[in-house]
Amino acid sequence: MARIGNAVRKSCKRWSALEVDFPQQRFYHSIEKGDIMHELSIAGSIIDIVGQYVESDMLASVERIGLRIGAQSGISVDALVFGFEAITKDTPLGAARLDIEIVPFTLRCGDCGNEFVSEDGTVLCPACGSFRCTALSGTEMQVVDISLREGPDG
Repeated sequence: MARIGNAVRKSCKRWSALEVDFPQQRFYHSIEKGDIMHELSIAGSIIDIVGQYVESDMLASVERIGLRIGAQSGISVDALVFGFEAITKDTPLGAARLDIEIVPFTLRCGDCGNEFVSEDGTVLCPACGSFRCTALSGTEMQVVDISLREGPDG
């Protein structure tokens, strides 16, 4: 167990947690599946991107935000959706939903040229066994489109 300021890091074989003491409560933050703060920051960036392309008086008409998220991007889709819903609640974007396409982790072998999809994130060519592989897709996070509800005039 390591003490960092008022935080205590505990760990065991299956999980680790950050325990922080606050005056009135104790907060346990599981870091087993990643840090929600990362996804909250990404959700905030998505909102900023939408704001660049949709005028503020039209934000309430945003119906869908299309995203492409790589399987090896390090983004927890569940945490991203949770964070997006939490920070857009009771805002003009409160009715918007994220439509997420997961992009497979695709690689090309530098030795034999084989292109393959790695389901588990392994960077090993199944054809020749080489580790000299380059990622072609599956690490990205892109906002690809923003859909607005049609007004009463169509």
